[in-house]
Amino acid sequence: MAQGDRTSVRYQYDSSSRTPSRWSPAPTTYALSRRGDCERRYRELIERGVAEGVFDVRSARNASYSIMDMGIGVASWFNEGGEFSVGQLAYQYGDMALRIVNAG
Repeated sequence: MAQGDRTSVRYQYDSSSRTPSRWSPAPTTYALSRRGDCERRYRELIERGVAEGVFDVRSARNASYSIMDMGIGVASWFNEGGEFSVGQLAYQYGDMALRIVNAG
């Protein structure tokens, strides 16, 4: 994960609350816009996978939210000197994401 990406995720997560109402207006608007864009892209990818018979989910929206939450949540505990390297973590999270969408 690039430094700028980690900083963005940490900013969004490390605020005193995950509730955007506690953020100042400019970052809130930006963060909500980015979150909506990301969710839409994940959802469209999942829907395409379902249509092609590669994924099997009841709700592409719920699957996309779950995958997004994993990515946001990791910023609260990940430490570059910790138990997992970035590569190991990416592989594990990728595997979990594929399980969420029941990739076949």
